[in-house]
Amino acid sequence: MRTMIGILAVFGLGLSTVAVLAASPGDLIINELMQDPAAVGDSQGEWFELYNNTTSDIDINGWVIRDDAANVHTIDNGAPLLVPAKGYLVLGNNADLATNGGYQCDYEYSGFTLSNSDDEIVLEEGGLEIDRINYDGGPIWPDPTGASMGWLGPPGDNNDGTRWAIEGIASYGDGDWGTPGYKNTDSSLPVGLSSFTGSFTSGVIVLRWRTEVEVNNLGFYVWRALTEDGEYQPISELVSGHGSSLEPHDYLYRDENIILDNTHYYKLRQVDMQGGEVFYGPISVFAGATGVDQATWGKIKARYR
Repeated sequence: MRTMIGILAVFGLGLSTVAVLAASPGDLIINELMQDPAAVGDSQGEWFELYNNTTSDIDINGWVIRDDAANVHTIDNGAPLLVPAKGYLVLGNNADLATNGGYQCDYEYSGFTLSNSDDEIVLEEGGLEIDRINYDGGPIWPDPTGASMGWLGPPGDNNDGTRWAIEGIASYGDGDWGTPGYKNTDSSLPVGLSSFTGSFTSGVIVLRWRTEVEVNNLGFYVWRALTEDGEYQPISELVSGHGSSLEPHDYLYRDENIILDNTHYYKLRQVDMQGGEVFYGPISVFAGATGVDQATWGKIKARYR
C-alpha cells in the first residue's frame, strides 16, 4: 500500500501544494539499460532508465540501487529526484554530455557498474525491493554492444529476458543506439524509418525517406490521398528495399501526377520478405508556390533533448 511521505503546503509564498507518494513494488520499472556502450568506454557511458507506471510523481532521493554483489549506491540528489508520472528518468555513471556518449543523464551515480555479461539492477526504498532485473548476457537476455536493451512492455514481467530486445532503431549522441529518457522503440518492426519528408519543386512532388536498419525488407509502395482521412491508393511500383542491413539507406520517389495548388497526403506501405506489411505516415505536401519542405516525421536519429 502506498503511504504519504510528504506534503508541502506553503501559502502566501507563491508555492503550490506538492504531494509525493512512496512506491509499491511495480510502481517504478527498470525499462532500458546500456551496459556496453561502443561510442565511449563503459566507465563513461553506462546508464539505465526508470519508468513510472503510476499517475503520481515519485521521489527516489534516498533510495538505493545495488546488485547482488558489492555494488551499491544510495541516491543523494540534495533535493527531490522525481520520476514523473507515466514518465522516464535516466541514471548513469557520467552526467557530462561531452564525454558520456551524448545522452541526457538525470542523475549521476557512483560505486555502481553494469557488467557486460550477467548482472543485476535492484531498486530499493527503505529496504523494500521495488523492482529488479537479473540479465544473463545471453542466451535468454539480449547481449548487445553499442546498443541498449529495452523492455518490450506488458504483458509480461520486466525480469523476463524473453520480453527484452535490442534497441536498434534509434541512435543518440555519438552514435550508440537507444532511447534514454524516451519510449522504447518497437524492435519487432522490420524497418527503422528515421525520416519521411516531401517537397514541391518544378511542378513535381518529391518524397524522400531514410532507414537506419532493415530486416528482410522487400521494399516500399507509395500511397496517396487528397485528404488526410481520405481513401489512399497506391501510386508507385515497388521501390526495392535492401533486405537486411544495419546501414542507413536513402530513398526517393517523384510524384508527377499531381493537382496544382492542392495538398497531397502520402503514406509508405513497407512489405517484408514474408508478405507482412507496415504503413508509415501520413505526411502532407502542398503543391503550390508557397510549398516548402515538410517533415511531419521528425528525424529520430538526432541528439535527444
